[in-house]
Amino acid sequence: MEILFTIVDWLVALSIPFALFFLYLKQRILPSVLMLAAAGFFIGLTWELAFYFMGPHMSSDPVYTQFHDISGHPLLQTFLHSLWDMGLFMIGYYLVLKCLKAPYFSYFSYTEWGVMVAWGQFQELCVEMLATGFGMWTFNPGPWNLVLFPFGSGVITLMPQLVWLVGSTVFYFMILFIHRRIRLFL
Repeated sequence: MEILFTIVDWLVALSIPFALFFLYLKQRILPSVLMLAAAGFFIGLTWELAFYFMGPHMSSDPVYTQFHDISGHPLLQTFLHSLWDMGLFMIGYYLVLKCLKAPYFSYFSYTEWGVMVAWGQFQELCVEMLATGFGMWTFNPGPWNLVLFPFGSGVITLMPQLVWLVGSTVFYFMILFIHRRIRLFL
């Protein structure tokens, strides 16, 4: 199962930037959307690097336990998961465009922000449940990381949910910032 998980992890992560570039070449998205995707990558890289340094490869008291080496070198896993984060942020952006009415991202909207945050929380919960359920990794509980509920071979904890709450909020404000300076829509 670990091999299949790793193959899917790599293929999906690597397909995201290629898919975005393909959409750009086909003139389905503007260069500013690529800028937005890059912002999502760097937001994700921020916490992926933090998890790397607080993880089992660098810490004697890691924030998570990794049961299988799923992506080769841990920094490669950090990079690949940042690509995943970029894609997940872009899905949240797309959901706002598809679920809400224009104008988009012209000013702060609790509805737009709510869609972004709801998507971030939902997908993060799904990712953690898949990883924990398949025995790939689990976040370790502690006073700084409360248990939400037990699941599979581990637990689902609060910290990754808080990371995506903050990350979704930062990404939403990045959309507003970029939108005010550059046209985002076709």
